[in-house]
Amino acid sequence: MKSNEQTGRMSEDAFHKIYAQKVCALDLNLSVLERYLEESTSTDSNITKEIGDKDLLSRTRLN
Repeated sequence: MKSNEQTGRMSEDAFHKIYAQKVCALDLNLSVLERYLEESTSTDSNITKEIGDKDLLSRTRLN
């Protein structure tokens, strides 16, 4: 019977280690993306509120 090295295949342990590393990297990337979206939404909300406040203020001055 040939060893894994002779057939060019990796062992199950090596496969699982690499797979676990990739899952951890994806989890980290997802966390970073979620944080970015929360901050972006918050910033957009604040900007929209400021624009709305200015628009409301200018409308009340015209009336």
